[in-house]
Order: sequence, then C-alpha cells, then structure tokens
Amino acid sequence: MERKPSAFTLVELLVVITIIGMLVGLLVPAVIAARERARQARCVNQLRELAMATLHYETVRGQLPGWRNQAPVGGGEISWVVALFPYLDREDLWEQWRTGSGDTPVYEQVVCPSDLGNPGQNPQGPLNYVANINLFHDRVGGGNTQTLEGLRSAQRTVMISERVYDASRPVGPWSGTDQNRLTFNWTAAPTVHGLAGQAAGLSSNHGGLIHVAFADGRVEALAPETSTADYRSGP
Repeated sequence: MERKPSAFTLVELLVVITIIGMLVGLLVPAVIAARERARQARCVNQLRELAMATLHYETVRGQLPGWRNQAPVGGGEISWVVALFPYLDREDLWEQWRTGSGDTPVYEQVVCPSDLGNPGQNPQGPLNYVANINLFHDRVGGGNTQTLEGLRSAQRTVMISERVYDASRPVGPWSGTDQNRLTFNWTAAPTVHGLAGQAAGLSSNHGGLIHVAFADGRVEALAPETSTADYRSGP
C-alpha cells in the first residue's frame, strides 16, 4: 500500500510561526543594542579626537582655542572647531575655510551618529559637541587666554561634551560663531544641579549617559545625576 507524504498540520504550522516570531523578537533588540554600542563607540572616538586636537593646539599655540577666534586672514571670525582643523589632520578643510573657496563643507566627525535625525541642525555644518566656555574664552571680544598649566586639575576639568538636539538648547552649526550653539557653561561654584540640569545643559542619546572629554584628553561617560560639584571648572 502506497503511503502518502505527511504534511504540516495547522497546529504545527502555528507553533513554527510562533517560534520564529519569538526568535525575531529576541534578535531585533539585540541588533538595535549592538548598533547603538557601535554609534556610542564612534561618538567617544570623535570626542577623544577633538580633545587631543585641543591639547595639540595648546601645545603649539601656548593657549587653548577660544570658542570664537579671529580668522588668520580676511578679518572674519572662526569657531573653535574651525580653529582645530589643522590639528585634526584636516588641512583641506582649513585651507578651504581660510581661503573662502567653495561652500561650507559637511564635517561628519562632529556629528553624533545617534543624533543624525536632528531637525535643528544645519545640513552643511551640524555640531553635536560643545566646549566649556570657562576654558574656551572669546578671543574676539577680548577674553582671557587659558592654558592647561593654569588649571587646578586637568584630570577633573571637563573640557568638551556632547549635546544632542533640544528645542531649548539647539545645537550646531560648527561653521558659525553663535556662543549658545558652540559652548556650555560648567558652573565654577559648587552646585547641586545634575549634569543634565540647568547648570550645564548637556545631553545625549546614549541611554542616559553623557560623554565628556577632560582636559587631560580622556573621555568618560557620566550619569545625568552626576553633580557638577564633583568636577572643577577651569582655573
């Protein structure tokens, strides 16, 4: 007697579909988490590059850059990001900016990969990293120069931080010289405000952690409840 090939029953098919759905449900969050870890690692690397370029600038120029600086030619003004181009191995961008040739280039190294959908960013010059205004003074407006030797503790002085889009504190562009978009204020006096509170106005899209670069070049992820009183703010 010839035997007919067996087929899946409806119950077996539903079981298989359920198992596949459960596996997908477990896999998708893991993939999302892995992608965010990769974006977070890139953000840390970019922040570290900015910190090391700042230290290199200070070594060569004998002072930290200002959040606003006098352009080397033409009598214009440049931001702290533009001033760092020669120390970020981006002489091409520096020359393009210095000579005023071409449109403002896109510089993705100052864009946090977790904030690419930011509606408040200038498409040509977005910026997700801000400088401590207590260290990066206004060089055009007669601000004092700042050196690393003048710090009470470089290891505990926050120099640069990330900041993502927020309606009350818009970010970027790096190509402009708007103080509010280029800097943050790390209060010098002791304060009970948290890191993301009124005292600093910093933020991130990395699960609540906020990455900051210290004046010794290292980068740390601080929790939003971190008190700004735990760290110094310049001289």
